[in-house]
Amino acid sequence: MNTSFLFFFCFIANQVILAQGMTEQGLQVFEWMDKKKVEFQSTTNDSLFIAQNSDTPFRKVFLKRGEQSEDVEEAIFHAKVGTVVGPFNAGTHNYLFKVIKLDSMRTRFNVGHIFIKPKGFNSQDTINAYNLALKLAKDLNKGADFSEVLKSSGDDFKKYADKVKLGKNPGSEGPFGWIWEGTTIPQFDKVLLKSRKGESVVAISNVGVHIFQVSEKQMGYYKSVVYSLVKKVVK
Repeated sequence: MNTSFLFFFCFIANQVILAQGMTEQGLQVFEWMDKKKVEFQSTTNDSLFIAQNSDTPFRKVFLKRGEQSEDVEEAIFHAKVGTVVGPFNAGTHNYLFKVIKLDSMRTRFNVGHIFIKPKGFNSQDTINAYNLALKLAKDLNKGADFSEVLKSSGDDFKKYADKVKLGKNPGSEGPFGWIWEGTTIPQFDKVLLKSRKGESVVAISNVGVHIFQVSEKQMGYYKSVVYSLVKKVVK
């Protein structure tokens, strides 16, 4: 694996943040890139411009949602094709990205989540947990909140559920967050795509039963292609 690819990989893995706490030399590079941004956007020869100004070779970089920090992701996926976004700082490197292509329009869902693990392992145990989930979802759709539902259904949980948790999985707490269409299991996609904003829906997986409360539902691009201009900061 060549050094330039490692630079970009580190950028993705380390979750790029805006210029904060940089050295004086790093800030100078950052400001230089900010000035180059206009030239990068207007050039008709991207490969030559990058060859003359970047510390890494010219290449297409393919990105997906969830691979960057939120600020970088929002900048890239809300930009028009041909726009240059940045600069962004990732410790020893600064980056500009020219958006070449936005692709794969999909739906994303911001959801709360209740996981119900059935009491036993046979099909009737799953049916009981599923029916319980349908009842809870009905209560949620009438205006009850998650905490109220969990408290009011304590006896049912004891009878039909081995474990009940809020969060991403049986061992975590808190909201599930954003789910992109096509990134989970087909059962989740099926119920979420049919859902309405504010609605609670039920799905079954191989580990149990899930209630999703859909707070937001949006369309957006899931994939992008960018050219990167990279400058190393010497400390």
